[in-house]
Amino acid sequence: MVTLGNADDSHTNAQHLLDQANSDLSRVNRAELTESATSAYEQANELVDAAQRAMTDQDYLAASNLAAKAAALTSQLPTNR
Repeated sequence: MVTLGNADDSHTNAQHLLDQANSDLSRVNRAELTESATSAYEQANELVDAAQRAMTDQDYLAASNLAAKAAALTSQLPTNR
């Protein structure tokens, strides 16, 4: 297990990134996704799930990285903003 510096700050940062990724995913209109966009959406969901498992394991570095990757994928998808 690896954590960033202060565990409380690391947890807060990782949780913020995870919350943002979940929020971004919730704004995606899956009905409008192309096949490749659907694949990216599913990958982002898998990354969020992995980030949540990392949070449970208190591996905040992994959780942050996974959530950031999910957010990067989601930012390329059409949303219902």
